[in-house]
Amino acid sequence: PWHRLERGEIALDVARQAILDLAARDGHHIDIFEALSVLGRAVLRAPMVDAVRAVRAAGCRTAIVTNNIREFGRGWRSMLPVDELFDAVIDSHEVGVRKPDPQIFRIALERVGGVLPGRAVFLDDFHGNVVAAERLGMRGVLVDVAFERAIATLHELLE
Repeated sequence: PWHRLERGEIALDVARQAILDLAARDGHHIDIFEALSVLGRAVLRAPMVDAVRAVRAAGCRTAIVTNNIREFGRGWRSMLPVDELFDAVIDSHEVGVRKPDPQIFRIALERVGGVLPGRAVFLDDFHGNVVAAERLGMRGVLVDVAFERAIATLHELLE
């Protein structure tokens, strides 16, 4: 149900109930409303924002590819200066496909002007998404807690 929600196939309340039902069937309680409360504690990493600014200022086209849900559209966009940082926004619920499906990366490449995968760098905090982008031919960079390494790798790749 969560993946269907992120692809825009069902509404949040429908996904919540489906997840509650699935969990209860196996003797668990999983309420996505409780789990989603961590989003309110999300921290913006200013050095990552600065890195994107620098990449765009250098003349590179930028895009954000996000697995997200319709109901959080305004919320996540209020967390960072989206229009300043990105030429394209590829939101899973709007395009009907989510990471790590290669189609979402193809959409991103097309929306930044038809860039070839080998000329694109993809940064993500989930290893599976990075691997999926690399399989398509993109250069992948894992952004973990030591995000400074990712920034350094990004600059090396762009040189």
